[in-house]
Amino acid sequence: MASNGLIKLKENTKEFVTQRDIAENPKNLRIKEVEGVQVVRAINDVDFIVSSAQIVALARITPQSMGQETAKDKKYALALVTLQGRENEPKIQKLNKLLNDPQVRDFINKQYQGRIVPVF
Repeated sequence: MASNGLIKLKENTKEFVTQRDIAENPKNLRIKEVEGVQVVRAINDVDFIVSSAQIVALARITPQSMGQETAKDKKYALALVTLQGRENEPKIQKLNKLLNDPQVRDFINKQYQGRIVPVF
């Protein structure tokens, strides 16, 4: 919301923002925080939502968003993680290669139509 000029945040705001971090609300927006899946129930009762890609995808909400994240916003990207010392094992390397294949990017783009954005 801040990056789209709807609100202004206080200086030195941390990574996870709450209503207490709002310095200015020039449009006098009424902001209601709800738990993740409650967004799905609230979607028809509000003008817009701010939610994770996972909730939006599971709810099959069409991304008609004015503030959609882009591939450069990797803050919440998922990553392949393994135990230290196993990163060079052939099966881990193969999985990493498969996950970063252009066909996977094409599948994500086609299947999720902007609800989830590939960042690789």
